[in-house]
Amino acid sequence: MFNQEKFFAFIEEQLQVYSKFKKPLIVHHFDADGLTSGTLCISGFEALGISFESICVKRLDYAILEEVLKLFKEKNCSELVFVDLGSGFVEELKKVKIPMLILDHHNFLESKDELLKYNIIQVNLRDFDGNGDFEACAASTVFFAFKKFSQTRFPPEIIALLGATGDYQQVGGFRGLNKLIFEKALKEGLLDSRVDLNLYGKNNRPLNAMLCYSSDPLLPGLTGNNESCLSFVKSLGFDLTINGKWKTYFDLTEQERIVFTSKLFEFLLNNGFNERQLKHLLGPIFIVKTLEKTSPFMLLDEFTTILNACGRNNQGEVGVGLLKGVSGAEEKALQVLALHRTNLKNAFAFGATNVQDFKNFYLIDGRTVISDSIIGIVAGSVLFSLPVKNKPIIGLSLDDDDSTLVKASGRAPKLLAEKNFSIGKIFNKIGVELGGQGGGHDLAGGLTFPSDKVEKLFIALEKEFEVFVN
Repeated sequence: MFNQEKFFAFIEEQLQVYSKFKKPLIVHHFDADGLTSGTLCISGFEALGISFESICVKRLDYAILEEVLKLFKEKNCSELVFVDLGSGFVEELKKVKIPMLILDHHNFLESKDELLKYNIIQVNLRDFDGNGDFEACAASTVFFAFKKFSQTRFPPEIIALLGATGDYQQVGGFRGLNKLIFEKALKEGLLDSRVDLNLYGKNNRPLNAMLCYSSDPLLPGLTGNNESCLSFVKSLGFDLTINGKWKTYFDLTEQERIVFTSKLFEFLLNNGFNERQLKHLLGPIFIVKTLEKTSPFMLLDEFTTILNACGRNNQGEVGVGLLKGVSGAEEKALQVLALHRTNLKNAFAFGATNVQDFKNFYLIDGRTVISDSIIGIVAGSVLFSLPVKNKPIIGLSLDDDDSTLVKASGRAPKLLAEKNFSIGKIFNKIGVELGGQGGGHDLAGGLTFPSDKVEKLFIALEKEFEVFVN
């Protein structure tokens, strides 16, 4: 059980150290949790009056560490701060011999006490028997790592919960550190929640557009087919306009939403969806109460899509700028989102029709077709539609920056969690064997390795997954 009391006591003790950093280089991940945690870390050091430099990275490996150290030297920095990464790479970080702070929630290789011997402070709830897959993300970890934050466009509580939502930690309700922040946000009137439809564009897209452009999940018979979507919404039997404009889902009355949802589910079942997939279309949604109903940032899950679009299109600074309230960042972020959704739509179409069935896992080989920044999203979207419910899926793509490397992204069904399965630990082990770098969570992980070792990867995966799948 997560010992929150000891976790907070450790932070209180170590804050006395990192609050005296002279000029840290903040290195944060590029996904929604990385951008939100990076923003909070930047804001935390600003509130302490400490100057800093920052960089957003896709992952942490040997090559990127070299780039980080080069920037560290160029900018005359004094300390390194790793946010939403670092715990799985400490063997290399120990060799650097620079004062460090790691703010992470992923599986770690060495305990906080061992790392303190190397002048490395590791703030990770897993050191206190917490579960980094659902009790805290990097953003909620950083939220508690600092007492104050400088001015941001959105409250720190909202930014932290955006990080948790980006890592799907809202599924089943917020827990652990996330729950503490969620309850604080509710009490302060920042947030509201209810169970509703999980489709993008509920508050700002016409009904037919919401269905036509749905890419996560792909809606059979609707996604990419506007004619079919128009035909479907016209069959609903109620007025589709309000004040001369097409209604959004949020414009519907309660009765109209019931009709829309029931007929949508019936349509999807008739076109190949199963009951399990339908269940994933309903869930808790979280509404930022301080924003207008049509704001693209009003719903946490849709906001995280925008942040992920920024990070995965090499525009991480735009995502941080959006959260900080930098002028022009909102417009740039929405432009990046439009590009991102086009790329995703094409990638989802490929993934849905190119799944290979191995003995102990499924495979999407997206090399030369799908960017390494979205291959994990594609693999995750396909997972729920696969016939064998206890097999992981692996997506492959070439490294966007180095074609001699391959990125493997793995996603696993919740059924395997009951067997103490951890794809992050398996990827870490295989990474060492293949001369690469891997890690992650129990049900999601990433691995980068030399492109001439793909067949060896398949052999290793079959071996490691065998005991769990069979």
